Amino acid sequence: LPACLPACWHAWCAEYVSAAAVLGFLYTAAAVSTRGIQAATSRRDPMEGISLFNFDLRSLYSVSIVVFGFNCHANVVGVFWELEHYPHRLIPRLPSSPGHYSALGPLAPKPTTYKLIGMLGAIISYMAIILLGYTAVGVSGYFAFPTSVSSNVLNSFPADDIAIQVARAAIGGVCMGSYPLNHHPARKAWEDLLDAWLDVRVVPAWLSSLLTVLFVASTVSTAVLVTDLGSVLHMIGGTVSWRCRLDHVLSMLSFILVSCTFRGGGWMCLTSMRA
Repeated sequence: LPACLPACWHAWCAEYVSAAAVLGFLYTAAAVSTRGIQAATSRRDPMEGISLFNFDLRSLYSVSIVVFGFNCHANVVGVFWELEHYPHRLIPRLPSSPGHYSALGPLAPKPTTYKLIGMLGAIISYMAIILLGYTAVGVSGYFAFPTSVSSNVLNSFPADDIAIQVARAAIGGVCMGSYPLNHHPARKAWEDLLDAWLDVRVVPAWLSSLLTVLFVASTVSTAVLVTDLGSVLHMIGGTVSWRCRLDHVLSMLSFILVSCTFRGGGWMCLTSMRA
């Protein structure tokens, strides 16, 4: 709550929290993978109870987890804002000049500035780290507990395992640091709604604090009631998947609207006008 009350967070706070989140994620993936491999190899038959391929309706239950893992939409604006205009560190195989991308195939990205090239490198790096980390945790957790794995794989390991306890502490610390980063945009959205609906140009400090307290109280209450991390990930992933579909449909309709103009009592598309 004290970290959520200020009007804004300093840039260095966000930088350190982002770095800690990446390190915490990498450590958790390494710890679960190591303990999972050890648990699987300790059995007489490491493949006992393991089904490499499972094609039924239950496999669709993992779609929401996958969507949650690759939910980067909320972070794109912040990452782009922090990038340098001329990035000094890029993926070696990426062309370093915007002009080089015009000669690539039709399916290749076409960044027009050096900063967009840096953003392309950040997206590729982010997706690669998430893919490797989630795959390592999922595969090793399943191999370790093929018939009794918990929805939160950390709960499947012994409570006295120091490496897993450190992973739990890392996740908890990352969540505590990331909470204000997610809260400030949410509170700003409410303040924008007050400006649009009630013409509140400057939100008083007491009202901003009230919004913060209500936000924290509602989310903490939800966390107390829903104690299964797997259920939380499924709920968020399922919600995000429907939101992504809605975003795609609305974007398509917006482009159609923009490409048309109202002439003579009816709509006329610009493509037909050119013809």
